[in-house]
Amino acid sequence: MNQYWIWFSNLQEVSPSSKLRLVAKFRDARAIYDAHDSDYQAVGLSDRERRELGKKSLRDVERILKICAREKIQIITIDDPIYPQLLREIANPPYVLYVRGTFPDIDNRFTFGVVGTRKADQSGIEIAYRMAGELTRSGAYIISGMAEGIDGAANTGALDAGGETLAVLGCGVDVCYPVFHERLMAQIVEHGAVVSEFPPGTPPLPGNFPVRNRMISGLSRGILVVEAPEKSGAQITAGFAHQQNRDLFVVPGNIDSYLYRGSNRLLKDGAKLVLGVEDILEEYRTRYPELMQAEERQSNRIPWSELSDDEKQVLHTIGYGELTADEIVQKSELEAQVVLSALTMLELQGIISQNAGRRFQLVQGF
Repeated sequence: MNQYWIWFSNLQEVSPSSKLRLVAKFRDARAIYDAHDSDYQAVGLSDRERRELGKKSLRDVERILKICAREKIQIITIDDPIYPQLLREIANPPYVLYVRGTFPDIDNRFTFGVVGTRKADQSGIEIAYRMAGELTRSGAYIISGMAEGIDGAANTGALDAGGETLAVLGCGVDVCYPVFHERLMAQIVEHGAVVSEFPPGTPPLPGNFPVRNRMISGLSRGILVVEAPEKSGAQITAGFAHQQNRDLFVVPGNIDSYLYRGSNRLLKDGAKLVLGVEDILEEYRTRYPELMQAEERQSNRIPWSELSDDEKQVLHTIGYGELTADEIVQKSELEAQVVLSALTMLELQGIISQNAGRRFQLVQGF
């Protein structure tokens, strides 16, 4: 029955509210497809919407199904048993999800969204990366948007911590946006999933991203905002979080920085202030016992507090990729000898590894 939900989801001239009325009356997409114009009129649809419904063409659906079969894209419809109940309960749930990778058991995981501006500074990127990693090691499943800046840092932080992550896209799951995240997208597909309600081949049009943002919030138990200007996608996601009764957490920032004007306003309006991952975890331990279990498994790891400031700086610099010693010196602005000493200590402790070309990266699980 996937074909009828795909047909229904792709009806561009039928408003979301009209689609909700149709589903409420007919229950499934095949019944909507088989209905007559008088049935649509009884639901209160406009002439334009009824004309769109009356076309009854499955040509585009057949094309989409062929692409999905060829590209190994999973199709999950709203009446599928694995469709998340958490997402089904939002005001305007997507009727079809297209997935590459392994879609998680959302309803039985502690899913947590991390979002923020594309134009993030280095500090914001490091915060998002570190927080996502610490949340992952504590048992969370990180959801973000794979965008430039904060979103990409969050997805990367979760992967580098040895976890899985979900990226919700504002384009087809066979389209990499931004294009320079091709490697990150491949890693997410291997260790998690990319998901979209837009059919394969859909380009990253500006209007798609607010639609995408409601799904990031809808799939998450809570949302962390890192660096949000006054008018930003992160602000839109925060609005959806409020509508969907999701917990909203915000990292505070410089009141003179435009990057934090939206963030600080969210705090003024009642969002929970976050100075460290503990401020998030304390809200969930009683609800999700697996968090405590994950933290116990981490108890034998080297505490962050025991690392030197130079070692922490080197880890922050490496964190968002794989770098040579020279690149670390350039990016961290530390002296070469300091960097080499820190790299030696971190490698001895098993926190980083040295790969081909003398490139260093964080060991998964740290």
